[in-house]
Amino acid sequence: NKPGQQHLEVYWDANDSNSYSFAESSNVYDLSGNGRMGTLTNGVGFDAEYNAFTFDGVNDVVTGAVSNHSLKSGYSMATWINPLVMADEDYIAVFGVGNIGTQIGINFDSSNALRAYIYGSGTLGIVAQTSDNYIRSGEWIHVAATYVSGTGAINLYINDKLAATGLGTSLTSISSSAPVIIGARDTNGTIERHANFKMANFRLFGKVLNADQVRELYE
Repeated sequence: NKPGQQHLEVYWDANDSNSYSFAESSNVYDLSGNGRMGTLTNGVGFDAEYNAFTFDGVNDVVTGAVSNHSLKSGYSMATWINPLVMADEDYIAVFGVGNIGTQIGINFDSSNALRAYIYGSGTLGIVAQTSDNYIRSGEWIHVAATYVSGTGAINLYINDKLAATGLGTSLTSISSSAPVIIGARDTNGTIERHANFKMANFRLFGKVLNADQVRELYE
């Protein structure tokens, strides 16, 4: 199945030569049609076996920006990852900056599990860990998170199954030049909490995907 491109804000894929090539190894080009190029910084690596980006957990990061953006009623993130080290609050991907109600993202916790969150009031809108939300180092999994802007409702999917649900702070705004960060987080302009993992691709949607659409991405 080739997933639909509707409502895609950003689509970066190390496996597609239209998105990434060694000839321009500091850039990753957007396959969504929106022209939102990412920049690979501090030596983001490439795994030739899986055609995936590798992040060393020290300073590797992919950065981009979603310019001329206005707040949508919902968002979704979807990606394939292979975790190598899962340290609490090391970040897989974020969209927006770390102010109340202005950032969404996915990160690791300290129990071989994941969180999806909307940033608010200095705390994370944490998706509670469940028995299905357990991941292993060195194992590829598909991760998707959906966010409802008005209510702060969050769903977290592992592979093609709903693993957990939660409630974060409502999304109040996303800046008109909001950053997209892979491998770390943006806290008011400071890039920090780098994660050690591999990533095969990344999609950001300006809509809330349903379970069937997440399954299509996984398949």
